[in-house]
Amino acid sequence: MTHHRTVPARSLTLPIIAMGALLSAASCGVPRDAKDRPLAPNEIAYTPQAEPTTTTTIVTTTTTTTPPATTINPQQTSTIVTTTTVFIAFPLDVYWIDGSMVRPIRRNDVKATLDSAIDALRAGPLFPDTAVGLRSAIPSSDMIDSATAESGTATINLAPSFLTLPGTEQTLAIAQIVYTVTNLPGTGLVEFRLGGRPLSVPTSNGEPSRGALSRDDYVSLLAAETPSIGAPTPPTTTTTSPANDHRSGAY
Repeated sequence: MTHHRTVPARSLTLPIIAMGALLSAASCGVPRDAKDRPLAPNEIAYTPQAEPTTTTTIVTTTTTTTPPATTINPQQTSTIVTTTTVFIAFPLDVYWIDGSMVRPIRRNDVKATLDSAIDALRAGPLFPDTAVGLRSAIPSSDMIDSATAESGTATINLAPSFLTLPGTEQTLAIAQIVYTVTNLPGTGLVEFRLGGRPLSVPTSNGEPSRGALSRDDYVSLLAAETPSIGAPTPPTTTTTSPANDHRSGAY
């Protein structure tokens, strides 16, 4: 007959609990020093460590590539072109009254510009001119207020005193101005104003002008040229480089 020994439940429970405690301690990673001593009461079994932080720095580098300089073939030749500008210096022709006609007198020592032409008309004829009977139909220097030129047309602004001249003298005075101004290089037409407004002036046939005037409007008043007074001479040719050209323009 077989006899079975009954083990009390408490006897089985204690070993199981002890084994569980050991496994639990092992899983918790209880630190032990070199002497494998037990923890002191004020020590902590596990101290959490901060997660390591990795900082990544991105450096962006911009590279500028400069194309290599062009190498000129040592055997290549260069051609330098020098430009010389030739200007023609025109002397000034001023028109005065010879009887009932207009006649040119050359001023070789005066450059043909609009300013110099108006100044000469304002000043009147010189002594050599008056000595041979020439005069001006513009008796006062203040009868011409101003003068400008643009695109081949000169604009002459007359003073109100111009209207006090007799009709014939007005015609001769306008003929003087037209012929003197249109003899300048680059100027072919003349228009007149009074106080800044367009002014109708008499032409050689007695008709009032309409628009800009030319030499053809007074051709019947042009005296035949004679070499006795201020004989015309060929224009003087001067050669200058562009850097030394100080001309103010065609006028």
